[in-house]
Amino acid sequence: MSQGFNWSGLPSGDVVVDVGGGNGHISLAIAQKNPGLRVVVQDLEDTIKDSKIHWKANLPTHVESQMVDFQVHDFHTPQPVPNAAVFLLRHIVHNWSDERVVNILRHLRDAAQPTTKLVVIDRIPVSAGRVLDPGEDTIPGSTRPSAPAPLLPNWGVARPSVYYLDVTMHCMLGGVERTLEHFVEVFAKGGWKLVHVYHPEGSVNSHIVGVLAD
Repeated sequence: MSQGFNWSGLPSGDVVVDVGGGNGHISLAIAQKNPGLRVVVQDLEDTIKDSKIHWKANLPTHVESQMVDFQVHDFHTPQPVPNAAVFLLRHIVHNWSDERVVNILRHLRDAAQPTTKLVVIDRIPVSAGRVLDPGEDTIPGSTRPSAPAPLLPNWGVARPSVYYLDVTMHCMLGGVERTLEHFVEVFAKGGWKLVHVYHPEGSVNSHIVGVLAD
């Protein structure tokens, strides 16, 4: 998490909401490097119990100082936190159809402040064709180096995992691994504008950043 979205650029006291955060290990890593940030970990009841245990074991100072809150919440329902600087969704949106993702994003949009940012951490499949994906020429950070010819630009069978995962998400959950163009579309339908993409070196995941749409 040291690369990608600039968490250290957030002012001390800002609230990061880890939506569907599981045991909160990602927001915990963020808080370890940025101890001035307040964190809200949201998930279902049994998972939140595990989250409390995980944070007490790994970052007890944040628990003791009440800089982290553990909240039972279903992200398909209205978002209860009105003062978030960032809504973080890691490995969430690829589990769901466009309709369900748009619903999730709208709930976040309804609770957002004008300055709130949306950070989605997920994979972005790369095209096998030597053409820019729609948006790559206008969205900062979105372009990635292509494999040299005669290899396919997406490295072909050398990097098949995202395509296997795409099939898995579709067959098991009705979800999908989205291209950049697809992310732009669902962000817009959910009331957000995709403004930046980070591709942390050595990671298969991208940080996809949105702001409130006009």
